[in-house]
Amino acid sequence: MKKKWIALVLCFGLMMTILPPPAEAAAVYDYSLLNCRSWGANLAYADYMNKAMRYYIENNSSLRSSLNSGNTLVFAFEGGSAKASPKYNDPKKAIRTAALLLVVKLVNGQPKVVFSNDESNTFPDMPTEYSNNCVAGGTYFSTFWCFQNGYGPGTMKDGMYSYSKYYPYKEHYALKIASSGTHSVYINPKSSSSTGYVDRSDVTGLYVHYRLTGVVDTSANQRRYSMGCVNVGQTVDSSQGKDVDTFVSYCSSNGYFVLDRQLYLDEMTEIYSNNGYKHAKDILNCITAWSSSCAKGMGSLGDVDGNGYINLADVSLLYRMSSGQASASAAGRFQRGDMNKDGSITLKDVAELFNRCCGE
Repeated sequence: MKKKWIALVLCFGLMMTILPPPAEAAAVYDYSLLNCRSWGANLAYADYMNKAMRYYIENNSSLRSSLNSGNTLVFAFEGGSAKASPKYNDPKKAIRTAALLLVVKLVNGQPKVVFSNDESNTFPDMPTEYSNNCVAGGTYFSTFWCFQNGYGPGTMKDGMYSYSKYYPYKEHYALKIASSGTHSVYINPKSSSSTGYVDRSDVTGLYVHYRLTGVVDTSANQRRYSMGCVNVGQTVDSSQGKDVDTFVSYCSSNGYFVLDRQLYLDEMTEIYSNNGYKHAKDILNCITAWSSSCAKGMGSLGDVDGNGYINLADVSLLYRMSSGQASASAAGRFQRGDMNKDGSITLKDVAELFNRCCGE
C-alpha cells in the first residue's frame, strides 16, 4: 500500500512538471447557477442554452478573464425565448420577440444568470428588402442600412464581441457593440456575385437598444423597428424605453456580447427566403457559421470523456491515456484527445488541453 501511495505522489508531481502553468490560472467554476430556466426561456431549449453558455466560457479565455475582472457577459440566443411571436414571418403584423438575452456575472465566485429580457430580437425586421434609392446620411435611410444602392439592412453575424455601455442613445441607455471590426452581412439581390450577399467586417454603429419607431421606408410606407441592431423589449415608444434601461443597469461598463442563433435556423431560413430569395441558405450559412462551428464543438475536441463539457477531468483522463494507464480507443477518446491532430496522444496534447481548459 505504501508503495502505491508513493507512486501516486510521484505521478502527480511528474504531471505538474510537464504541464506549463498558465500566467493566471482560471477558477474551476461550479456551473449549477448558470441556468436560464427561470429567466424566460423556452424550456424545450433551456438545456442547449445552459450547455452553450458553459461551452463558450470554458473555451474562451477572454470571457473568463472578463468574468474574473468583475465584468458581465451578455448572451443572446435567438429562438430561446418562451415569448417568441408565432407571426415571426409577418413583421407588418407582429413584433419579433424570439430572442432571449441573458446577463451573466460571477456571484460568490461562480457564474450566474442575474437578469434577462425575453422579448428581444437580433436581426432586421425585413432583412431581404432593399432599396435602389438610398440617401447616405439622409432622412429615410441610415448609412448603416444602405451603404450603397441595391443593398438591404445588415445582419450582425453570430460571434463574440466586446461591448461598452453607451448613453444617451435616443435618451436611453444602450450597449455599443465593438466600435469597429464587427461583421455583418448585407443582401444584394442584383449582385453579379453567385452568393447574393456581401460580408463586411468594417461595420460600426451596432447597438443593443430599445425598439425604434422613427425609421420608415417611404417607398413601402412601412415602419422598421430593427435595421441590424439588437432590440430589447417590446416597447416601441421612445418615452417608454424602460426595458433597455433596466437591462443595461445589470451590465458592467465593459464586457462581452455573445450571439448564437442555432435555435432559430429553420425560422430564419423561412424569413430570408421571403419573395423567393434564392440565396437564403448561403446567407444563413454565413451569418451563423461561428455558432454552427461551436455547436459542433460541444462534446468534441477536448471533451475526452464525452460528457459534453471540457474540464480538469478531461485533462486527467488524457494524461492517463498518454501514459498508457487508460485506453485511448474507447468511445472515440482518441479523436477527442488528439488536440494537435498529429495522430498520437502525447504529453503535448495534455499540455494543450490543460492550457485551453484552465489557462487565461
